[in-house]
Amino acid sequence: MMGMTGPALQVISQSREAETDRHAWKIILWAALSAAAGFLFVASFERWLLSFNSFYFWSLIVSAIVFWSFATLQVLFVKRIWKLALITLIESAVPLLAFWPNIYPAPSLVLLGGAGAAFILSFFAMHRGRSFALNSVELRFFDVAKVFLPRFVTAWLVFLSVLFYMNYFVWGYFSPKLQTAFLSGTVTAAAPILKIWVPGFALDISVNDFFQNVARAELSKGKYNPLGTSDKNFTVTFAQLSAKQQDELLSAATQSLEQAFTTRFGKFDPSESMLQFSDNLIATYAQDLIGRTGWLTPVLIAAAVFFVLKGFVALFYWLIAFIAFVIFKIAIVTGFAATTVESRSREFVLLP
Repeated sequence: MMGMTGPALQVISQSREAETDRHAWKIILWAALSAAAGFLFVASFERWLLSFNSFYFWSLIVSAIVFWSFATLQVLFVKRIWKLALITLIESAVPLLAFWPNIYPAPSLVLLGGAGAAFILSFFAMHRGRSFALNSVELRFFDVAKVFLPRFVTAWLVFLSVLFYMNYFVWGYFSPKLQTAFLSGTVTAAAPILKIWVPGFALDISVNDFFQNVARAELSKGKYNPLGTSDKNFTVTFAQLSAKQQDELLSAATQSLEQAFTTRFGKFDPSESMLQFSDNLIATYAQDLIGRTGWLTPVLIAAAVFFVLKGFVALFYWLIAFIAFVIFKIAIVTGFAATTVESRSREFVLLP
């Protein structure tokens, strides 16, 4: 009816606490710490490639754990997706300062592309982690980390692989010590298989001793006439020959092997160890392959580095998540962050 008014409407919120960003300074502080850890992480990797120094290796490990732990907590601390995008962009751009001479005045498109890929993949990881947290009634920290962490780490391992490619194949800054260690590790890992294929193979013997072992193994399979005639009815095994005859056959077979290797791979020192010889052989073959295939081989090598790094880091996801959880609990205890619930009992984190 005209002139009559109904009861005043009352808006009832579904939440006891609004899940929103409250203190910009806390977000700015957290983003600054995370970006600093990201810069140290990338810079340490670069310095380690150049020097192969244990100090930079441990700096790389520690900064990576801190950076990835801080990033995991960003998914819980920052509520607005545009803020997460901005923080991720800063985290992806700040490490580029370590490569300023390669950006200005002539920017490296591959390097910038690597940083761009890190940003896109990192933001995708942030979005997935944030969506998972929003759709969870109860806050399960390790479930959020399980969804977010592998994707975010992958983004940064892609960037490290790009840095590896640029240092080794473009800038020429790669440490010879790292190359030697990498090749030696590869040969050492393959040694048990090589022993099956090539009896007598060992890394600690000289090349000449290896050739003698191979020659002796082949000669032991044959039959020989000790009189030096062509009579096939009178033959003995290699072990039944006189010591002088064995030495003559062994010397001739060894020289034949050395000649074949020299023709195929170039000159080498017969007195060097098989480990050193194998390292040089792989390095020479790789350079020859790169010369014949162009950019394809370097890209495949960088991809192999990515998968090696990813397999290694995957073993320690639990450690990164645990350290992130410890930092999370410290933030709760100190009052930097707090957990609260909605009226329907959905738990989330705020920066009060």
